[in-house]
Amino acid sequence: MLLGLIALGLVGYAAWRIVDGIADPEGRGTKAKGIALRIGSVGRGVIHLALAYSAVKLALWQQTKESGSTQVEWTAKVMKWPGGVYILWAVAGGLLGYGGWQLYKAFKAKLAKQLDLGSCSSGTRRWLVGISRFGIAARGIVIGTVGILLGRAASHHNPSEAGGTKKSLHELFELGRWPFLAIALGLIAYGVYELVEARYRRIRVE
Repeated sequence: MLLGLIALGLVGYAAWRIVDGIADPEGRGTKAKGIALRIGSVGRGVIHLALAYSAVKLALWQQTKESGSTQVEWTAKVMKWPGGVYILWAVAGGLLGYGGWQLYKAFKAKLAKQLDLGSCSSGTRRWLVGISRFGIAARGIVIGTVGILLGRAASHHNPSEAGGTKKSLHELFELGRWPFLAIALGLIAYGVYELVEARYRRIRVE
């Protein structure tokens, strides 16, 4: 039942991202930057649809795989394609770029443009924005680490070096207990940020 609820939530998020990219309710426009953001939004929607499918399949048939094996399998398949290594490098670069953009967003973006916090007290606003920035930064680090893993797999022609979030967290654990704890708390903060977005996100309705 919990997996079913998670799948429904993922489908809802995917639908929102696809609508966001196509209908552009946030007014990103048709310039290069706006188009890139809208395409990225649709891409995130497709990825979350795939995650929803996996959750449904797991809920109905209770099939499990070793965590990280899917990334390794797909990396191995892509490596066999003509120019597959270059494709992996491109994807790794995209993940690193997105992780870097998340870090930039954490420290420089004006979150007040995205969040309608006018009904909150000034102290609450500061706390919510601070927690959101902390969470976005942690997520950027994790995504960037996934990109590094994929780039390393492409460089060494070794699919087993690729991995998803779990493997990236194992890599980050090598930094030490306290840095890893900070990243873990940051991911919790990102979950809080998503809840804040669900409540206070500015959405233009015409």
